[in-house]
Amino acid sequence: MFIGIISNLPKSLFNLFNLIINKNLSYIKLLLMFFLIIFTIYFIIFVELAERKILVIYPSKGYRNIKYFFSSYNTFLPFKVNMSGIIPSIFTSSIMLIPSVILI
Repeated sequence: MFIGIISNLPKSLFNLFNLIINKNLSYIKLLLMFFLIIFTIYFIIFVELAERKILVIYPSKGYRNIKYFFSSYNTFLPFKVNMSGIIPSIFTSSIMLIPSVILI
């Protein structure tokens, strides 16, 4: 998937520069597109690193002056929000290709 994106990058940049030179794309739209790309990358990283911490309490028993005492210690069990990694993006790219396959 990465190679597919990178292989189309020079052509896309060339088309973008042609749009700018021919005045078909304003600088405001270009700036808006740039911020949208940055926000999308930020959001993807945010979701990929997100985790939910589940509180786990472990009991322990000890002795103090011949009497039992019970105490506990707390820890967290981290669960990733997106446990499947990049699998959703692979399925998304496959689903997005379905209309082009049907039209061909």
